[in-house]
Amino acid sequence: MDARNPDRPTSVRFQLSERPDARGGEASRQALQDGWLWTGDLGYLADGKLYITGRKKELLIVGGRNYHPEDLEQVIRELPGVRRGRAVALGCEDPERGTEAIVVLVETALAAPAERDALRQRVRHALLGAGYPVSQVVLLRPKAIQNTANGKLRRLDCKRRYLAGEFSRDN
Repeated sequence: MDARNPDRPTSVRFQLSERPDARGGEASRQALQDGWLWTGDLGYLADGKLYITGRKKELLIVGGRNYHPEDLEQVIRELPGVRRGRAVALGCEDPERGTEAIVVLVETALAAPAERDALRQRVRHALLGAGYPVSQVVLLRPKAIQNTANGKLRRLDCKRRYLAGEFSRDN
């Protein structure tokens, strides 16, 4: 790892006091390779410190470029009409283009169609202006986006629900 390439997978090497639990299954076996624990995090080393930049399975890859969902979410977090901290950026396969498409799910309390249309345009404009090629903005009712027990956005759950059609149209 180095500071010139922040999107490198990170791993940790340490002495195990016990063998990995066999009940962990294939995921446990894949995470532990040749004495290295592959955490699924992305990061880099600079000045002897490890900086975590995101999770590999959440990374958005569009046209060969990598985007961290947190960066997109930061752009729209404070926009009027967006519930504070309640936006999720996802990468979903786009078979027509042969790459991922960026879909942004945004919680809002706005109800009037004109207000919702204006919010959708504000979000799109802010992301495109910041250099993020967003394909779709989906507005959601408050509390549609769930968090983990420690307060992190459940991006992979949101992606699963979006792909299952739960968020296919504004709700």
